[in-house]
Formats: sequence, C-alpha cells, structure tokens
Amino acid sequence: MQLTATHYISLAVTLLVTLLPGLLAARRVKSADDYNVGGRSSGAGLVAGTIIGTIVGGAATVGTAQLGFKLGLTAWWFTLGSGIALLLMAAFYAVPLRRSSLTTIAEYLVTDYGKPAGWLATFSACAGIFFSIVASTLTALHLIAGLFGVPLLAAAAIVIAVTLLLVFFGGLSSSGMAGIFKIVLIFASIFVGGVMAYADMGHWQGLTQSFAAYPWFSLFGRGVEDGLVSLGSMIVGVISTQTYVQALFSARDTKTAAVGCCAAALIVIPVGLPSVMIGMFMHLHHPEINSIDALPLYLVTYLPQCLGGIGLGAVLLSALGSIAGLALGVGTMISRDIVSKIWLKATAAGQLWASRLSVLAVSVTAMVFVELSLHGAAGQRYLSAADVLHFLPGQGARFNGRGCYGCRHFCGAFLEAYQPVGNQQSVAGARV
Repeated sequence: MQLTATHYISLAVTLLVTLLPGLLAARRVKSADDYNVGGRSSGAGLVAGTIIGTIVGGAATVGTAQLGFKLGLTAWWFTLGSGIALLLMAAFYAVPLRRSSLTTIAEYLVTDYGKPAGWLATFSACAGIFFSIVASTLTALHLIAGLFGVPLLAAAAIVIAVTLLLVFFGGLSSSGMAGIFKIVLIFASIFVGGVMAYADMGHWQGLTQSFAAYPWFSLFGRGVEDGLVSLGSMIVGVISTQTYVQALFSARDTKTAAVGCCAAALIVIPVGLPSVMIGMFMHLHHPEINSIDALPLYLVTYLPQCLGGIGLGAVLLSALGSIAGLALGVGTMISRDIVSKIWLKATAAGQLWASRLSVLAVSVTAMVFVELSLHGAAGQRYLSAADVLHFLPGQGARFNGRGCYGCRHFCGAFLEAYQPVGNQQSVAGARV
C-alpha cells in the first residue's frame, strides 16, 4: 500500500498527541505504588482507559477485520467475549479485589492458599502473558514494516521505543491516559470507516444480497462449539489477567473499580463491529488481497487521507498499547512478587526503578525472543509453549484463555501472511 505525506503527518501527530499526556502524567509518579497502581486514586475513566488500552489490541482491530474478511460476524467474538468478561468482572470481582488493597493476583491468592500458590501463580501467569506479548509483538512488527517499509530490526526498535514511552516512565497512569485517547481515535476513524463500509455495501439489504446468511451473519460461523469455547476462553482469560486486575486495584474505591470496569465493557463490546464491516467490504470488493491487510488497506484507500492516517495511528497504538499494558502487568508481578522478596531493604526509589526496569526487561526479552524465532517455525513453537501452559495448575490454566487465544490467533495469521510463499505450508497448522 502506498502512503502519502498526509498519511504520515496525521499518523505522526496522532502518536504524539496520544503519548504526550502519559509522559506528562509521569511527573506525578514518585513511588512504586504510584507506578503500579496509580497511587490507588484512579477515577472510573482512568480505570476504564487502562483496561481498554490493553484489551483493545491488534486482535480487536486488524485481527477482527481479518476474520471478518473470511467469515463475517464470527469475528465479533473477540470484543464481544471481552466485554462480557468485563461485565462479569465488574459484577463479581471488582469490589472484593479493590477492597483487598493488594497489587498482584499472586498476593491475592496467597491470602487464601498460602505462599506456594503465590509462587505458582506468579510464574505461570508471567509465562502466559509473555507469550501473549510475543504474539502481539509479531503483529506490531509486521504492521510497522508494512506501513513504513523498514526492515524488521528497525521495526523492532520502534516497537520497543513506543512501548516504553507508553508505560516506562508513567506506569499505569500513562497506560490509562493512552487508552482513553486510543479509544477516541478508534471511534473517530475506524468506526467512521465501518459506517462508510456498511453504507457502501447497500446497508442491510445490500449485505443480505451479497452474502449468504451462514456463515456471514452468524456468531457461530465456525460452529457452535468453537464459538462457545472462544467465549469461555475470553471470560476466563480476562478475569485472570494481571493488567485488568491491576486496573481495579488502582481505583480510588470499590464503586469506582466496578463502574470503570463496566464502562470499559460497554465500550469494548461494539469496537469489533466496524472492523467486521470493513473486512466484509474488502472481501466483497477486493477478494484477491491477503486478509490480514483488509483493515489498513481500507483505511488508506477509502478514507480521506488525514482520517486514514489517524486510523493507521489508532491501529498501531492498539497493537503497541496492548504490548505495553501486558508488559506492565508482567513487570509488576516480577517486581512485587519476586524482586521485593529478594531485595528486602529496597528504598522507595529502588522499588520504583525495580518496577520500571522489570517492564524494560520484559519488553526487550520478548523482542529478542521474537527476533530469534522469526528465523524458524515460530508459530508452531508458540503454540506448543502455550499448550504446555494449559496443563499448569491454577493460574497457568486460567491464562491459557487470554495468552493462548491471542497467541494462536496472531501467530498463525501473521506467519501465514508474511512468510515467503515457500514457507507458508510450514505454518499452515498454526491455528487461527
């Protein structure tokens, strides 16, 4: 796809406007508590922004449009399932979690099941989220390489730089601010594109004339069992992911935690629908393209250049924001559940930098892992590792929902899309 100067300028401005508030918020971070849970003073908007900033990633935008290109409404399961999970979280978990005044899932489990459960939770949860970071990093790498025409090494540097700008200095507050701006950008661009695509296909009458009822207008386009498994995995995974729990811990009180989580759910649920419409539009008018290119190609081709650049910025921020939020969650568990148990006499400044450096270490390690794996059958290795997590007790099994689902979805999709033709058969088994 060919980008114009207007695309690049509007994309750059979008990134700058989104990153700036979070960097300014970093000035208020004086302790590890400020960094990890926003000083436990977050309002409902920041709680919702923190959750949205992580959960609305590449799967909710590029991945949903890709599956919409192939199967239609079935692609809505990711954001629909996420929203349902967040509603359940708001109804049953937000109040007791916030009332505990803790920071990590492991700390919460220790109160009922003892230290062994805490250690198991920490290691299995970190491993599960790490593979989700790796899968999201694959998304971001190839998206950046495709948009800017840069080699993967340069794309990797951009991913690390933007990810660290999102959370390294400001922690949870920066992530929350970026999440708020990101969802505004998505509504201003991708939602507009979805409405335009719906109208250009002739509204409902045109859709029904162009597409068969099944699978295109069914949530169970891949079968009822697959749909219910997708829903179940999202519910279990979202409820047990550190970053979302961390957002609840950051709320100023129990009511704020519940309201923020509910607000995030109501925003997340419809986010996937415009991407579905765009995917179906591209299938109808450009059936020859690679399905993974459906959303970015639509934004570049059919939206005004300025709005298209904003949309590309929103897509890029979705992928990078998800990486940053997940890295923050893993970094928090490492610093709170491991480093603090070893470095018993750490000062307040030491604890803060332990949190920051843990996030840095997670981000860099994931990138190194991806770079090394790109030279082999990466997708199958991620799937194998994720399948191992399925058999870990406690937290490992729970994280299979979020981590493995994201890993399966993106590793298969992107390796199939971007590997040379001769290598595509080797990743055909990577399940999407």
